[in-house]
Amino acid sequence: AAVLFVFALSSGRHLVYIVLVSGGFPLAVLLPSEQFFAFAGGMAPQAAYLLLIVLALLVALTTNASRVVSTATRWYFLTAFILYAIASLAWTESGIQGLRFIVKLIAPVLLFIATVTFITTHRQIRAVERAVVAGCLIVLLLALFNQFSGGSLGDFKNQTKWVASNTLTAPYMSPANFSFLMGCGFFVAVCSYLENRRPLSLILTLAFAIAISWAFVRFAIAGVSLGIVAAILVSSRSRIASVFVISLFSVALVATLLTSEKFMSRMFYSDAGVSADEILKEPSAAISVINTSGRTQMWDAAALKFNETDKFFGAGIGSVDAWLDKANAGTPLHSDYYRIFLDLGWFGLLLYVFAMVQIATSTQRITSSKRMAVTARAQLGAAIGAFTLYLVTLATDNSLNYVSEFSNYVFALIGLVYCKSRQLNKRSP
Repeated sequence: AAVLFVFALSSGRHLVYIVLVSGGFPLAVLLPSEQFFAFAGGMAPQAAYLLLIVLALLVALTTNASRVVSTATRWYFLTAFILYAIASLAWTESGIQGLRFIVKLIAPVLLFIATVTFITTHRQIRAVERAVVAGCLIVLLLALFNQFSGGSLGDFKNQTKWVASNTLTAPYMSPANFSFLMGCGFFVAVCSYLENRRPLSLILTLAFAIAISWAFVRFAIAGVSLGIVAAILVSSRSRIASVFVISLFSVALVATLLTSEKFMSRMFYSDAGVSADEILKEPSAAISVINTSGRTQMWDAAALKFNETDKFFGAGIGSVDAWLDKANAGTPLHSDYYRIFLDLGWFGLLLYVFAMVQIATSTQRITSSKRMAVTARAQLGAAIGAFTLYLVTLATDNSLNYVSEFSNYVFALIGLVYCKSRQLNKRSP
């Protein structure tokens, strides 16, 4: 906390660096049984650290209100969504859970604003990229140590569960948020390699790719696959080379997955009794053979619980989390789109979808000039790739909960595109 606020008051760019280097580290390794802020229901170390990050960013941005207003007006759908979420505290089932959710929503936006505000030179942009890679690499090394030491770090029972299944993840992290974090490092590394062809960038790309594969989270693999297609399309120098690489990558991925016994057993129930011919005749039958790891049962229970809730306005921000905390011992819903719908109704969900589309299109639009497209190729590729991963994982996971170890990195990478644009405009006559 002291380090964060010292930098908040003295050097905004160093605050951005330290948030990215340290944000993904699972603090429960150092503080396994600690709870903070008991007056707010208690917070685990990672949640408490996120609150401190938000407060530090707010302090750092107090003298840059114009930048906050600029972002609010540029991303007006996201602003409207956050304001509506705050307003829904008036009818939520849990004000505490609602406030927690709001903190998770605004944290990555604040880091985006801080990145755009305090990162002003090419050298600082590179420093942010190195901070992202360093943060991911620290967690990867921690995961490898835990794996090869037999799960010796943290809660032994929990860690050996992943080790025994030969699934890579860091202590006190699930394979999901671990692989999402590795995805951010992967996109920075691969886009850097496409730009400079440096061997180190290639080594880092392969290391993060292996980590994602080893974690073996289906939607992480799907999100990274779609993200790499999007990143190559916007960052490669040659369209022909892009099409070739994407085609080769797609064929190799599909062939690998379909011939992988581990993937097939993870994806489908082996005793479902539904043949391929039956699925071709009736595609809906495929649902019965897909292994959703309990998600569909959780969604059915949520639908039943919130059946009487107003479908247009929702139950209020934090209502789903409050129900899960009581009924399922805090087990997440595993679909943030559905969670937003239940909390904020169709109105809130549409605002959120429009906000995500606006972020993607506005980020792409500022690189529409030929000069900008060439200059910001690596930054745009990493941002679009990570953002694609983010959008995909929202469908079947809890990515809005993974703020310090995922969302912050995604929005910081988007911020670098705007930094590059401003830098280029200053150079223009």
